[in-house]
Amino acid sequence: MTDVQVDADDLVIYGDDGKYYLVKKSVYTQTELPKSLQATPSLLVTYGSVLATVDPGTNPGTGCACYVLNLSAVRKPRPIGG
Repeated sequence: MTDVQVDADDLVIYGDDGKYYLVKKSVYTQTELPKSLQATPSLLVTYGSVLATVDPGTNPGTGCACYVLNLSAVRKPRPIGG
């Protein structure tokens, strides 16, 4: 039994290591992406992407890979009994 609670806007991530991780909304909303790095994610969201990979070098100056998850395009879960 665990005391961990998963709330509606939290993220559950399945990692490359085969384990599940919980990222609370209060954690992922603490650091906003700098404006200088928003061009590629903004373009992906504009074109309707829900989940996309961004390869290294795609976003000039970053040199890293990442995933863009468009939470606004994902249907919100309905409350129990709703």
